[in-house]
Amino acid sequence: MTEVIQTLEEIEVDADDPRSLIEATSRSAAPVVLPPRPAPPSEEPELHHRAQVLDHLLGMARQYARNGSIRQAIELFFEVVADHAGTSQAVDAEEHLLAIAQHYEDQGELRQARGLYERLLKVS
Repeated sequence: MTEVIQTLEEIEVDADDPRSLIEATSRSAAPVVLPPRPAPPSEEPELHHRAQVLDHLLGMARQYARNGSIRQAIELFFEVVADHAGTSQAVDAEEHLLAIAQHYEDQGELRQARGLYERLLKVS
């Protein structure tokens, strides 16, 4: 089964308001994929490059989700959360995972939702 992923622009959600995201996933038949947040400017080039790489990883996870490879997207989001805690990209990845879990819950796929919630608790 191919899953359709909607962007926030398609459903008019405020990317900075988590409640808005959860409400949108409740109204939507498909998981919501957040648009990338720009990396904050950094004085240190190493941190800037790290942020760029993490942004690319998040972009790849979003692409997996758009292509219907939701499991690959989930694993990549979890990798960013677990391996890069404390970064804005880890926060974005967590938000994506919460949106996907909420979608599963709303669709009655409670086992998948619970699995994502429990994994998020372990890594965050």
